[in-house]
Amino acid sequence: MTELVDQSGIVLANLPARQTQRKVALVVTVAFVASAALIASFASVQLPRVDAVIPASQTLIFTNDLVTSVLLISQFTIVRWHALLVLACGYLFTALLDVAHLLTFPGAFAPTGLLGAGLNSTGWLYVFWHSGLPVAVISYVVLKDRAPQVRSFHGSTPTAVAISIAVVIAIVFGLIWMATAGERYLPTLFLDRTTLTSSAKYVGMMMFLLSAIALVMLWFRQRSVLDLWLMVVMCVWIMDILFTSVLGHSRFSVGFYASRVFSVITATLVLIVLLSETMTLYARLAIANFAQRRERDSRMMTMEAVAASIAHEIKQPLGGIVTSGNAGLNWLDRPIPEVQKTRDSLQRIVRDGRRAAQVLDSIRSLFRVTNQEKRPIAINALALEVLELAAAELRLAGVLVVTDLSKDDPTVFANKVQLQQVILNLITNAIEAMRPITDRARVLKVSSTNFGGHVLIAVEDSGSGIDPKNIEEIFDAFFTTKTYGTGMGLSICRSIIEAHDGKLWVTPKETEGVIFQFTVLTSDEPAGRRVCSPE
Repeated sequence: MTELVDQSGIVLANLPARQTQRKVALVVTVAFVASAALIASFASVQLPRVDAVIPASQTLIFTNDLVTSVLLISQFTIVRWHALLVLACGYLFTALLDVAHLLTFPGAFAPTGLLGAGLNSTGWLYVFWHSGLPVAVISYVVLKDRAPQVRSFHGSTPTAVAISIAVVIAIVFGLIWMATAGERYLPTLFLDRTTLTSSAKYVGMMMFLLSAIALVMLWFRQRSVLDLWLMVVMCVWIMDILFTSVLGHSRFSVGFYASRVFSVITATLVLIVLLSETMTLYARLAIANFAQRRERDSRMMTMEAVAASIAHEIKQPLGGIVTSGNAGLNWLDRPIPEVQKTRDSLQRIVRDGRRAAQVLDSIRSLFRVTNQEKRPIAINALALEVLELAAAELRLAGVLVVTDLSKDDPTVFANKVQLQQVILNLITNAIEAMRPITDRARVLKVSSTNFGGHVLIAVEDSGSGIDPKNIEEIFDAFFTTKTYGTGMGLSICRSIIEAHDGKLWVTPKETEGVIFQFTVLTSDEPAGRRVCSPE
């Protein structure tokens, strides 16, 4: 199995340390070194014996080391690095030996300790315990910088984890047997239950040297967040050893209690970093997943918008074709066929068919990245042309058309088909809004005004108006007040006008009906300049 390179950046072993993390690690290390320096001169001062300190501290150490080991194993299953598995085994080793140390400690559960412990059993278990983690860290540093094809494990991950755990347990049991049953063969570390021998200091210096080597190797090869905090752990680990074996002369002294505190800290630091960074990475993953889902939903909505816009825009010319076709058939069904009127109907069918094709091309062009084809257009002539297209529908609805077009006949710079669709859509909406009206005249007013390099087109009706609460939403995609509406017409109209550097808005009339207005650049106005409404 090849190395999962693309996933290596989601574990602490390969996640670069940020500048903030380096500063925090430095502050933490300086704080511990300063506190150790203050305590050092009082390390040999004897304090009252508190038996509860050992069970409490050892329980915390065991729990934290065990959880840290489990988290490191889980990260090994992701990137399959030998280095992570070795480090996880190191924390499992310290957790198990911590239990043995607690069980054999004199006075914790029995006057001389459990497991058949002798006078020096607990001391040697402490030596094994505090030598195991530095050895694991040294192995971790050596393994993590190997070539990618060698650094990763290629076999069965569960099998590797199971074998590693079994080996660690076997080593722990062997060391426990050596420290208990074979205690008489080991150098003496305690004169009595509290006082250390001179040889204990030499053993302590060996543990100190081993931890210092691990620290130096991390210093020269640190690459990641995990490396950074392992350095901090080794610094505190060294202080723990110094207070227990070098500066302190006996148990239950200031140095002894200080070493308990440092032991708890070393077991907690990497666990806290693992948990915090894992939650940070999880949050980033959740945000990325949400963004990906939102992008997918956006694409689906875009496809729905395309389908709805095609259905909406093509419906108008198709409706004209059907109307003209029915009219032509009626003219032909008369006793004396009206050939000329039939010809006119057929011409309207041809014209609407061409307009349907232009609408499809226009809608397709809305989704292109390139600029749309624009040219100078006589806006008054275009408005009259659209009114002619809608003439049959206007007559059927009984709508009176009033025009108030600018006298100077302005020319705008626009895409003719798209602008035609905007005006036609606004007129069609006005007709539908006035269809239910029976107590007053149905009046449609189309006007144009030339001002400041722009032309203002207004389509005014005397219909039922728009509910004020819908004014802000009326241009949103898929929002509609019609029973069979798609909610895309006004949204597309606004997109078209904004693509022409204009603005489309709606204003309720003082009496009844509404006014839809939009602006378009005149042909002599530089493209890209936008203006708001002349209100």
